[in-house]
Amino acid sequence: MSPSVEQLVERAWRALWRDGSPYHLPTAFQHGRMSGHVRVRPLASLRLPDVSDVVLFDRAPWGGVTVALRDGRLEGLNSIRAPASSSIRRAATSPRACASPG
Repeated sequence: MSPSVEQLVERAWRALWRDGSPYHLPTAFQHGRMSGHVRVRPLASLRLPDVSDVVLFDRAPWGGVTVALRDGRLEGLNSIRAPASSSIRRAATSPRACASPG
């Protein structure tokens, strides 16, 4: 049986916050990332305009989740709450997940 959409989203979310994962966001934000022949520079080295209200999810079981980029900081990650039965709750609410790069 194929995984459900919710299971796929949870797997992807865990990969974003798991130390050592090639998708680990805090490492990518701090040190940059190579993907094929594309180099993404560290977030602190980029001049990015403020962006608000980027909708990540707008459906059950996560509800409405939005993030914003202000002064080079990603805001809103601390508002993400995984379903109570989910193993990703700890990663979604940990201070490391919400820390700014640098």
